[in-house]
Amino acid sequence: MTILDPGGEGQYENNEDSYLYIISDTWFYMQVDYMLGVQSDGKDWVKIYHDTILTTNDLKDSLTGDGSKTYTSGQYRTVIHFHSNSYSCYDGFRIRIRYENTIYNWSYTPQTSSSVQLSWNDYNESNSGWTVYYWWDADSVLSLQSTTKSATISDMRNDTWYAYYIVNNDYYCQNHTIKNMCALTDTTSSVLMASAGITTRDTLEDIRCYTLQGPSGNGSTNLYYTILQQMPTTFSTKATESI
Repeated sequence: MTILDPGGEGQYENNEDSYLYIISDTWFYMQVDYMLGVQSDGKDWVKIYHDTILTTNDLKDSLTGDGSKTYTSGQYRTVIHFHSNSYSCYDGFRIRIRYENTIYNWSYTPQTSSSVQLSWNDYNESNSGWTVYYWWDADSVLSLQSTTKSATISDMRNDTWYAYYIVNNDYYCQNHTIKNMCALTDTTSSVLMASAGITTRDTLEDIRCYTLQGPSGNGSTNLYYTILQQMPTTFSTKATESI
């Protein structure tokens, strides 16, 4: 999910003082990109609270100027307080929310010199299955669907490492975990060899996640939003609508 300031894709207006309450069923990652003018000025700012109680002890950060930061929500609840003065306007902020990936017990076994058997577990079940994305060239990402927690990838390049990640089709906006696999053949003994994959983590991204524009007003128009890991593919709301 991506949250924008009240100005949306453009610049915000003067004299904004609005709040966004985010309530989740589990903890989440939050990446904030912001452009709020001159940092030494500090007249426009975003305050992030790690609970819905707006006290000094719950203040996680106060952002001014330009930059990018990543946080985790410790309380499953977060408040975004945005303020602008009566002078210059800027591009504002963009907040991207992601959950931890729920795939675990990753395993791959070479079947032939050009195929690999994948298996995994998932803390979440799925009614519509899983998608495996894989590639040896980042410009040519392939995918396959599976209704079970296993899949066979064929027509692989021999002795070539592939990167892959798995997505539960019922759960969006997760932070992907990337693994490596290889259908590697020992040509001296003709014995298939399974080499250990390397775990890395990609950046937060916007695939299949909808955009929510923040509330606009003098503080009386607050937006309460409950986010769940299982979310619709499309969503829209008026800036002052409570849901």
